[in-house]
Amino acid sequence: PFWAEWPHVNIHDAISADNLHQTIQGAGAHLIQWVTDIVGEKELDARLARLPPAHNLRNFARGISCLSRVSGSERKAIYAQLLGGLVGRVPGAAVRAARALLDFILIAQYECHSADTLTQLRESLDAFHHDKAIFKRSNPALAADFNFPKMHMLEHYESGIRRIGTTDNCDTQTSERMHIEFSKDAFKATNKHEYTPQMCRWYERRQALHQYAVH
Repeated sequence: PFWAEWPHVNIHDAISADNLHQTIQGAGAHLIQWVTDIVGEKELDARLARLPPAHNLRNFARGISCLSRVSGSERKAIYAQLLGGLVGRVPGAAVRAARALLDFILIAQYECHSADTLTQLRESLDAFHHDKAIFKRSNPALAADFNFPKMHMLEHYESGIRRIGTTDNCDTQTSERMHIEFSKDAFKATNKHEYTPQMCRWYERRQALHQYAVH
């Protein structure tokens, strides 16, 4: 590799945390699948649909299994209600593991940290590891140690925050907001059939109109 001859280089220190893909759309998405394996898709949908409406909280009247291309904001709305759909239906260890991982996801997004919050971050991950084996019972295909990339990266969040600062400094949520205009809006303007060329034409026309307006 190109860094092999560089002195004092640990390439792993150059890999920063990414809340969007590693926690919100990563570990959290895995958690939803694990609890779905225990509860059942239809039952989890029904439980989330029956949760009472709350201010500033999305209501999933049809459940969550019908969602496609789930956005980060939709994931966050699911996480805010997920435990309410699990209590009383899954073993206590599953509730504890789910809560611990959701705590980790939330704390990891803090824009300011102290020694106490970093301790809470570490303790949340440790609590998840303590009870995570419950998910293996309903999903034998899971790695015994849960050591796949998106879960492994969580082990480095605390040290990464201490080394380079809070995760909002390198979170791809900032840049991926542009997907709304450059991808999602473009897709909506197509006939949904062979849409890639249509999306490109839509964007080229937007650029041409912008240039015309500027000049």
